Amino acid sequence: MIYPLLFGITYCLVMAYFLKKINKLNAPFMYLCVLPIIAGIADYFENIGIIVMLNSYPDITETTVSTTNMFSIIKSVSTSVFFISLILILILVAIKFLKKSMSTT
Repeated sequence: MIYPLLFGITYCLVMAYFLKKINKLNAPFMYLCVLPIIAGIADYFENIGIIVMLNSYPDITETTVSTTNMFSIIKSVSTSVFFISLILILILVAIKFLKKSMSTT
């Protein structure tokens, strides 16, 4: 149960670090740092929903299932968007590094 917390904090800081490397740690791009925190929170709510469903079996309500499913989708979408944006940011960091090394040679 500690993994979502570590995921959210670590990847938030990783994204902020690389955004700072390309001088884009400002308002619109800064919101990318929030994505792993959203994923971590959604993961906790998904886990709570699964625990509730396991404890209330066989009397599982449709509301519990749909709410747990919603948090699962939020977690998946925010994680996917985060990793896609992280890959794009890493490409920009690499381009900036290559331009800098080409200009010094």
